Amino acid sequence: MELLFALFALGILAFPVVIIFLLSRVWVRAERLEKRFGALVPAFDRLRGRVQELEETVQTLRDWLAQSAREAVRPPVVSPVVDEPPAAAQPVVVPAPPPEMVLPQPPPAAEPPEAEPIPSKPTIAEAPPEPVIPQEPPPRPEEAPVSRPAPARTFDWESLVGVKLFSWVAGIALALAAVFFLRYSIERGWLLPAVRMAIGLLVGTRLLVLCELKAARRYPITANALDASAIAILFATCFAAHARWELIGTPLAFALLILVTALAVWLSIRRDSAFIALLGLLGGFATPALLSTGENRPIPLFGYLLVLNAGLSWVAFRKNWRLLTLLSLAFTTFYQWGWVVNFLNEGQLSLAAGIFLVFPILGFAAVAVKGMRGAPKIGPPTFEQTANLGALLPLIFALYMPAIPAYGGHLYILFGFLLCLDLGLMGVAVARSAGALHFAGGLSTLLVFAIWLQVSYRHSAYPAVLIFLSLFFLLYLLSPVAARRLGLPLRGPGARASYVAPLLVAVFAVLAWIEPECAAPGLLFGTLFILTAILALVSVTAGLRTLYILNAVFVVAAQAVWTSRHLKTGNLEAGLALYGVFGLLFVAVPFVDHWRNSSLPAARGLVFSSNACVFLGITSHLFLYWVAGFYALAVPPWPLFVVMAVLNLAIAGVALQMRRGELHFAAVVASSSILIRWTATSGVA
Repeated sequence: MELLFALFALGILAFPVVIIFLLSRVWVRAERLEKRFGALVPAFDRLRGRVQELEETVQTLRDWLAQSAREAVRPPVVSPVVDEPPAAAQPVVVPAPPPEMVLPQPPPAAEPPEAEPIPSKPTIAEAPPEPVIPQEPPPRPEEAPVSRPAPARTFDWESLVGVKLFSWVAGIALALAAVFFLRYSIERGWLLPAVRMAIGLLVGTRLLVLCELKAARRYPITANALDASAIAILFATCFAAHARWELIGTPLAFALLILVTALAVWLSIRRDSAFIALLGLLGGFATPALLSTGENRPIPLFGYLLVLNAGLSWVAFRKNWRLLTLLSLAFTTFYQWGWVVNFLNEGQLSLAAGIFLVFPILGFAAVAVKGMRGAPKIGPPTFEQTANLGALLPLIFALYMPAIPAYGGHLYILFGFLLCLDLGLMGVAVARSAGALHFAGGLSTLLVFAIWLQVSYRHSAYPAVLIFLSLFFLLYLLSPVAARRLGLPLRGPGARASYVAPLLVAVFAVLAWIEPECAAPGLLFGTLFILTAILALVSVTAGLRTLYILNAVFVVAAQAVWTSRHLKTGNLEAGLALYGVFGLLFVAVPFVDHWRNSSLPAARGLVFSSNACVFLGITSHLFLYWVAGFYALAVPPWPLFVVMAVLNLAIAGVALQMRRGELHFAAVVASSSILIRWTATSGVA
């Protein structure tokens, strides 16, 4: 019974193919006859024009021959000869004369009367006339071809509707019929899984063999459509045999999918048919959705999509069919987010990160291979732009993860995934001068930290978050330096991405407010001090004053937040040491810049000698002034005064070296204010 049903199903599938094949054959033959008749009309016009030219040439030759005959019959005119005394003959030895040419003598009756001599004008006897040799007529100048206006090209609706459209519809209908047949047989339980797989493989293979016949290749459009439907049927059968029926294991399933993909690539290139690739794409991407059972099986699904993307990318780059890459990106993104919304859980978060990373890697690998092969670039949207878009889409998933507390709590997966994305985008930006990618990665990093601190922050994330914070800080601070060392400097938005580094210092201020463990400032501000020192070194070396000032502003803000939130008697010494260390750093930066560039003109050197940079060293006096206002913190006074004295000595030395007396004056005024407030606080107590 199952065998009869299988034969009946094969007959149903084959009937529309035969009908459409016959109709396509009739339409193709009629179209060929019409094209041949249209080609004969201009050929007949050319032949008629050529015949007219030949007739004119023959008539010209006849006229010329008749004129030459009349000139040959006319006798020559002989002038009278005047006798002169003969000159003495000189013996001359001459070579034997050539044989004389015998000229035809005119008849005697045609002799003209003898002319009388003219004495006043004697003439010298002329030699007998040379024989008239017929000359070939000059070549007839070729007439310029008469330019006929080319007929206006019209859209061939008959060819589109009668041949191409029917073939395309037939191929799509056949592929869908096979997929729905497999699905319906599964739902009804009509056939065993092995029989279903055999039917799918048999139909797909038979169609491929049929389209390779010599008779079928005379109708290439129809044959290409059937090739494409065969590829889609094979994709659906192999995927269902593994994901739905579990007839074959993962290694064999991948081997079959790779084989079908290679076959689709080979056919698309051999036939030069974008339709084979396009229908194979649609059938390949439609198969998981049409055969879905609602189960969560991401590895077979995205492994299948990865193989499909690899094959389509190769065809697209080989034939410059950029529509394939755009459609592949769109369908892949659809499946990724469909799986995230319906099936993603905490246990599969690392798998999701890998899924969102592997497809951009594949896209850039394909672009790199295309660049090494020297393939020409085409107009926008180019393959590089499609790959760039594919690399930016995972950033949306990076923004999605911290918005869900269950996902944002996985610190290492979240920031590890984001760090891999930022490193990849930075590398592509440097290699391909696409600075916008680096800038987009930096902007996404700031947004991810902002969302994470607001929604998903847990106290268990501290102090591990300082590691990732430092890595992102160094990445965006040192990426322009690395690009310049490689001879590929970042420009435009990519150069401005370095401002992400000082903006990340704002996270330290937020941590100082929300994290209780930050009451001990050593770890938090020790990390911040090292990062600030590195940024100051890079800024002094490259002359990035704005970058340094922006970082210093957020450092002062972090100190202010910590002071208002955590400064107590128990951590007073740590707080005073914090103010002193950062104050000395802010004083040292202009001094180092002055020492390095003292021999340069003011326009080139002394970048950090502005008031904003010089007077940053006075900010620590503000915190000391705040401490002096609390009795519990200001008594005993020696820790406060020791820090103030060290800062004043450093500022005095720098002011003397830089000849900035106003800096020393400001320090003296600040110190006096601190002493006055401490005196008032101690007296009140």
